Amino acid sequence: MIFLVYSLILGFIIPFIIFLLPYILYIFIDINSFPVDIAINIILPFFISLVFFFYHRQNTQIACETSNNQKALVNGLYVMIVMIVWMMMLDYFPNIISPFLQIFSSEHPALIFISKFIMIYGVVFILLTYTSFNSINETCKININQIKAIYKKMEKALK
Repeated sequence: MIFLVYSLILGFIIPFIIFLLPYILYIFIDINSFPVDIAINIILPFFISLVFFFYHRQNTQIACETSNNQKALVNGLYVMIVMIVWMMMLDYFPNIISPFLQIFSSEHPALIFISKFIMIYGVVFILLTYTSFNSINETCKININQIKAIYKKMEKALK
């Protein structure tokens, strides 16, 4: 359930930032001296990695009743690096999204926006699945003493 909630949050945040952030930056910054596309390629992965940090913490708190902030931070940085590289690749290597553009045989900016969103959200969903499994794996370690105690309780209950 929590996986779906964070997936929906990211599904709404990503296009909102991709679509509205350039307009906000154009208002406040001189376009000729500041590369807006590079700023978007850094700001969006930062917000995504922040959501991943909170997802990792919440996922471990629910499953294991512990939170590992250091592992959550490392996972957030990992997601941020992967997303920055992926978004730069989508911008500077347009052949990646060319299959989407060839389906409709159009170079319309809305189609380019939608195809980039699909490609970014696909990678985010894969990273969210990885974080889901990784967060449980890193924190839920059972102790041998706990296993022995449970075994003894079961043994007493059966007698």
